[in-house]
Amino acid sequence: MIILLQILILNMDVREAMGHLARAGVIVNCIVTSPPFYGQRDYEIKGQIGLEEHPSEFISNLVECFEAARPVLAENGSLWVNLGDTYWSGKGEHRSGESKQ
Repeated sequence: MIILLQILILNMDVREAMGHLARAGVIVNCIVTSPPFYGQRDYEIKGQIGLEEHPSEFISNLVECFEAARPVLAENGSLWVNLGDTYWSGKGEHRSGESKQ
């Protein structure tokens, strides 16, 4: 049996990258991503994920990214997300003034 393996690493905003891949007719079996954690770093890039005013905005942006990936993911494909809980561990900074629960 011959197994063909192709690996493609894209270093750009996923919402843009997935659009390019979908238009090219690309279908993948697996997507692995580690998005920026909430409130951890400022990459000084307009529209970056992770510095939203509230965690709910952060989650909305992540959902937007995953929806952008759906057209290129095979029907039986999988999406792996490495996401740490830095806010509730006390390392992140919540800017809305709400207290931890």
